[in-house]
Amino acid sequence: MKFTEVTIDEVKNYCRVDYDDDNILFTAILDGAKAHVRTYTGLKDDKLDTLPDTTIALLVISNEMYDNREGTRNDNKSVKFNEVLDRILGSHSINLL
Repeated sequence: MKFTEVTIDEVKNYCRVDYDDDNILFTAILDGAKAHVRTYTGLKDDKLDTLPDTTIALLVISNEMYDNREGTRNDNKSVKFNEVLDRILGSHSINLL
């Protein structure tokens, strides 16, 4: 399956979701995950379509976005910022101070 051909049904299947109640959320997740992969790699869709592992990365990122919908998490010692959220915001940051 090519990067650009991934659908919300395939993301839902990967996330083991078999209902349609969250389809609007999955649409946003898929769009956000694709944008993140594009921004993170700097690659265009035509190149991403030639790299099969980017489809797996897209599915993993989508699953993380679905499973972990909080901005922070506790690791028993400290509160950590969501790593996917940090990468997404960091890739757009112009405040590098």
